[in-house]
Amino acid sequence: MTDEDAFLRAVIADPEDDAPRLIYADWLDEHGQSARAELIRLQCARARWPDDDSYPAQLMEREAHLLLAYARDWGAPVSGLTLSYHFGRGFIEHVMCDMLTFLEHYDELFRVAPVRHLALRNAGRAHLRLGKCPHLSRLLTLDLSYNRLRDEGPAYLATSPYLKGLIALDLTRARVGDEGARALARSPYLRSLESLCLRENPITEQGRSLLRQRFGERVQF
Repeated sequence: MTDEDAFLRAVIADPEDDAPRLIYADWLDEHGQSARAELIRLQCARARWPDDDSYPAQLMEREAHLLLAYARDWGAPVSGLTLSYHFGRGFIEHVMCDMLTFLEHYDELFRVAPVRHLALRNAGRAHLRLGKCPHLSRLLTLDLSYNRLRDEGPAYLATSPYLKGLIALDLTRARVGDEGARALARSPYLRSLESLCLRENPITEQGRSLLRQRFGERVQF
């Protein structure tokens, strides 16, 4: 394992802590990668900034310039695994993937990036395998919108212990009905959810009532 691999592993192992990221930035500076080091410091500082409206415009412009110039190179490790990706606090934290590609390569994806926000498209029936992915436990948000999950998808997801840390789940227009709603409402693993989006789904008032009893204002129809 190289020094760089070790620094990246430290970031992935504790994604909420800025310290490993800033240590990595120092190492990058010492090894001729000052632009990447600068992005890490800029994005970490912006994440801690108390008010987006007061964040200095020149720093925002500098960050945008770095991403325009280098994002493709820095994103090379995930380029074949994702449909799109975005940086957060200096590393790839937001990704969109094809469902089958994700299921076949999720070990590799989570080995090279501290992914915290995942969107999946083109699910087909492959979504029935998703709940078995242990790396879901690393996520804060999961977006499965516009996939034909029907009731089966939520029913399987609701039984996955890897969703305990999830704070947002988007199932917009996923063809979820009352059975899927019931499974979500009864799941013992969705305790951390702050947002459950079920807009544009054929859920009756009975199903909505169950979800409101469980999630209150955290569920949106």
